[in-house]
Amino acid sequence: MALLVFQPAAYENYYWTISILQQVGNVFWAMFLFYSIVYFNPSKFWISLLLIFILTFTHGNGLFAFGVGGILLFLQKRHKHLSIWIGFMVIIAIGYFYGYYTAQNSNIAESLSNPTRLIGCFGGFWGIFFKNILNTTNRAILSGLVIFSILFLINIRLFFTSLIPRYFSKFEKSFPEKNQFLFACFLYLTITAGLVALSRSWSSLDAAFQNRYLHNSVIGFVLLYCTLLLYRSEKIKIITFIFGIFFSTVYYVFSWYSNYEFLRIQQQTQQSDAVNYALNGVTTVNEKYFNMNIEGILRQSFKNGVSVLPKGQLRDIITNLDKYKSEKKTSFAIEILKDSILSFNISNSHYRPVYQFTNLNFPHSEQIFLLLKSDKNTFVFATNQRKNRKLDFVKTMDFFTDGFYASITTDALPTGEYSVAILQEEYDNSFHYFTTHYKISNP
Repeated sequence: MALLVFQPAAYENYYWTISILQQVGNVFWAMFLFYSIVYFNPSKFWISLLLIFILTFTHGNGLFAFGVGGILLFLQKRHKHLSIWIGFMVIIAIGYFYGYYTAQNSNIAESLSNPTRLIGCFGGFWGIFFKNILNTTNRAILSGLVIFSILFLINIRLFFTSLIPRYFSKFEKSFPEKNQFLFACFLYLTITAGLVALSRSWSSLDAAFQNRYLHNSVIGFVLLYCTLLLYRSEKIKIITFIFGIFFSTVYYVFSWYSNYEFLRIQQQTQQSDAVNYALNGVTTVNEKYFNMNIEGILRQSFKNGVSVLPKGQLRDIITNLDKYKSEKKTSFAIEILKDSILSFNISNSHYRPVYQFTNLNFPHSEQIFLLLKSDKNTFVFATNQRKNRKLDFVKTMDFFTDGFYASITTDALPTGEYSVAILQEEYDNSFHYFTTHYKISNP
């Protein structure tokens, strides 16, 4: 299980702080909550109340854990605690929804208008774990729906076995342990998948395949693994265990090969965008309207010490580029294509300008940054270095080969003409600055 949970496929959750606190923290607090209700001594019920409070204000769907926890208390016949639970839920709900603003990217009516896409997003939430393995969205959705269906059939029987055991004695012989903890985790993931589908599927089928949701799909697969291990048949237990060890080991190893560059670019993008904000007052990974809306809040956040710029030498290098300038302009060709991407917003969906940069022969290095320089501003952008083929990687043990590519949205940049330059960090941590003859314009 550890090999599946602690692997790099969910690379956004390594460096994206809000995703770590909300997406990952949300699942952690939920599982801790259900464990406390099922296994802690009832005299420690105050711990469950504390956990549901933390969970509710960690992420929006945490409020629905009140329903899951209420079902557990009902199944355990803890009626006094259930009454306290309901009363606490009312108090928390009032505090939660006081001054509440509807999420700007949520459109439930539009999502319900397309049931096929709604179901696809629901299945995709469960199956995103398999998207890289199966290579297609449809297969990942089908895999997710299969996992959900198996867990649903098993857990609904476990639920009714606990509720009315006299009618499900045969099922109880196969699954003698009424594992309410796994049932609660499954129910909570199901609610989360439903909320994602309802709030996000209006935009596209890909909404459920956001990398920040991947750990939920992994945990769903782990739930299936743990549930099958409860089966009484020793033969099924052994087969499940051997398959789980083999699959998780292979997936862990190949996950590092498949996602290492995403981990690097995630870290380098945040590093470069912090420099852009420090020098120019805008974040380039976010669109123009975001920068306008959050400008005052972000300035106050830095003033109060809530937000801090990461330490590093990149900012000093960008402000003193002439010290690192190469004697001649680079002769490496860069292909530049202008394109656009659609930014989904419930109130104002629009296209964002984007430039695609591609080079096939610049020597691979520790880091390669693209610079866009105007008369007044200098912006720095991380690039993806080209990954070696598997066979060449085994032969040379070089993960990257020569060349790089980058996709840069420019709507947050001030208007004007920008010269393109390259900043290279060698493996010995030395830096080299190359000017080029390429230019782009941002109208």
